[in-house]
Amino acid sequence: MSRQEFIYEGNRLLEQRLYDNANKHVAGFHFFYNAGKLLTESYYELKPDTVRVIERTYEYHNGKVLRINEKNLNVNTASYNVFQHYGDNISRIKTYNAANDVLTDDVEMLYDNKPNPFYNAYPDLPGLVKSSSPNNVTKLIEHVRNGQPAGTAFISTYKYNGNGYPTEQHTEYGSKTIHEQSFTYKCR
Repeated sequence: MSRQEFIYEGNRLLEQRLYDNANKHVAGFHFFYNAGKLLTESYYELKPDTVRVIERTYEYHNGKVLRINEKNLNVNTASYNVFQHYGDNISRIKTYNAANDVLTDDVEMLYDNKPNPFYNAYPDLPGLVKSSSPNNVTKLIEHVRNGQPAGTAFISTYKYNGNGYPTEQHTEYGSKTIHEQSFTYKCR
């Protein structure tokens, strides 16, 4: 996609439109809320009529996302994610095939005790680890991937500024560096 357009009502995201390189609206997402929480998210494609492709529904407990149910309407598959929390951080996400309740993915996250600069950056997308947890992920362990035991880990180390926010992030998978990022902040 070459361009995205975000449509809000107040501070709530209602639609995200996706455009191709010819600037043609080709797909997007619709967001529906109940009591201030995201209830349903639908992904659609225009070909040439509007076709709903994926639908996600969200369930909450004590204000935190507990489960996301996903249906892929093109290939008639369904899965669901179950979230565990440790404090305010998402500590584990288990994904199951909805047809037979077989575990397909199991990911565990460990965190530092420093403030995550992306926390609440995307309040309309609950369950997104990067913005739903107040601390920074230091280790992501894949216990199961695609239905098979994995035991792989991604390790992130950080350098912090005087306020405890990360200024540098270095992520390794095994002994290989796979991601480096630096952060700068503007005070208002």
